[in-house]
Amino acid sequence: MKRNNSLKVFMVILILILLYSFVIKITPTGTTYGVDNGLKFIQTLSFIEKNFSDFSLFYPCYDIDKDYKYYPVKKDFLLKRGGKLYAVYPPFWIFISALFFKVFSYFGLYLVPLISSILTSFLLYLIFEIITERKGVGIVLLSELCTPLFFYGVCFWFL
Repeated sequence: MKRNNSLKVFMVILILILLYSFVIKITPTGTTYGVDNGLKFIQTLSFIEKNFSDFSLFYPCYDIDKDYKYYPVKKDFLLKRGGKLYAVYPPFWIFISALFFKVFSYFGLYLVPLISSILTSFLLYLIFEIITERKGVGIVLLSELCTPLFFYGVCFWFL
């Protein structure tokens, strides 16, 4: 990558980060796009509630609903083991999300998707450059603004 082209790519990525930050800033917190996404948030909060020591889900109504009969999430996304309820999502992502949430509050939930989205576009740029032997800074913009990549970059799977 030549210096001039590197500067262009850096500027495009910087502009995208600013755009992401603006969209994240105006997005209301505490809303979800779907049940599974909301469950990921519940799983993150539960992990924090249990001081990063247990991935089981916190259920404030456990004393009156020990069978989780009225748990407000579709049963397809839950596992019951040893009297505890678990979500089916990878603990690694919940651990990272919980760390970022603990440090940066709601904005921290967006860091993993934002970084992933920008990194994906940059890698796409590098692949495009290798395959076509052309400098295509526009591929970064196309991948971000003409695919669902931007949408998934501004939602913590749900926010």
